[in-house]
Amino acid sequence: MRLSEQLRRSHSILRVEGSLKVGETAEAFKARVDAIAGKAKGALILDLEALEYIDSTGVGALVGALKKFQAANRQIILAAPQRRVLGGLRVTHLDSLFPIYQTLGEALASVSDAGEEPDAAR
Repeated sequence: MRLSEQLRRSHSILRVEGSLKVGETAEAFKARVDAIAGKAKGALILDLEALEYIDSTGVGALVGALKKFQAANRQIILAAPQRRVLGGLRVTHLDSLFPIYQTLGEALASVSDAGEEPDAAR
């Protein structure tokens, strides 16, 4: 798994590539989300375009991240999940907990700050 982070306005974007599963990948994801929660303000947008696989431990990591952000009155938004990942999110009913957008641009537009133009999708 590879994680890359960027900041757009007051919102963090975390791109997740590869597999989010039991072991080091889930721990690395949790650590990065904790770091973002501690330093940034605004929403966390998880760019899942390059996420190929997520197992139950990965799902648990998503739910843990959601609880952490909700406790701080902040949002986590999922962007551009592949069909297989989206299917898993639906089976586990996570699609009812997270806003999910087809593109990163749509996700960014959903959290655009008042008076600012949303950034274009990459």
